[in-house]
Amino acid sequence: MTPRVLILSSAYDFSADLVALRLRDLAVPFLRLNREHVAEYRFSMDPVSQTLVVRGREVDATVTRDLRSVWFRQPVFLRNAPSDALSPEQQLQRSQWSAFMRAMSIFDTASWMNFPQATYLAECKPYQLLAAHRCGFRVPRSVIGNDASTLKSSFETRMALKSLDTVLLREGSDCLFTYTTIA
Repeated sequence: MTPRVLILSSAYDFSADLVALRLRDLAVPFLRLNREHVAEYRFSMDPVSQTLVVRGREVDATVTRDLRSVWFRQPVFLRNAPSDALSPEQQLQRSQWSAFMRAMSIFDTASWMNFPQATYLAECKPYQLLAAHRCGFRVPRSVIGNDASTLKSSFETRMALKSLDTVLLREGSDCLFTYTTIA
């Protein structure tokens, strides 16, 4: 099978289930890959010819440069802060799924919903501020760094302190996170 639509999702994504049913009803060839099953597939990708062969879980498909669209569901990149520590196998699965999503960028002529590079940029606070400024929005003066004395001397009044990314940490059985702090 050569899919025209690729769905990159989760086994528990009921919205993707509905879209898959509709594509099936319309006889549109599609392939759905769920992150929970990535270890059960065998992949072979040629980035120059823009082909991806996928086998496993009753799938035998070749994705080609003729792919029309990609729906990357739940595009927030996975962070390691579950209620229980992840096994090495689970950590590997998460890191490789994330790398696989970036690799899927070779299908750059398809219409994407949530293109991986755009998702990374959308999650990047400095880029969000730059994009807002370029759109004409007023943005607060911002300095990014880890030198507390330089940061403090950069502002005459109080400032909001934020992490660059969501802070989710584990310490024993506790899950730790941070808020924006006014200093």
